Amino acid sequence: MKRFVVCLVVGVAALSTPAYAQSRNDPKTMMKLWLEATMECRGSAGANPPADADPCEEREAYSKRLNQLGWCYGKKNEAGYQYDWHRCTRDSLH
Repeated sequence: MKRFVVCLVVGVAALSTPAYAQSRNDPKTMMKLWLEATMECRGSAGANPPADADPCEEREAYSKRLNQLGWCYGKKNEAGYQYDWHRCTRDSLH
């Protein structure tokens, strides 16, 4: 139990550091993390994903954060393989 509390305190402290806050506001970093989570999510079908992290849920969280920062993935009338991250416009998929 002590170990859990210590890990929890260290984890919370790490998440509140300026570096973490900066990465959550840096679109390039978020896109990199999104891509990594996407690759893990696609590769996890049929596998046993780690119990502490679901890469598909992580990908969704990164997508939401990027949308909050004004970035969109894909545009109307594009095929899925053409989708890419870009500054949101009126033709963007949200």
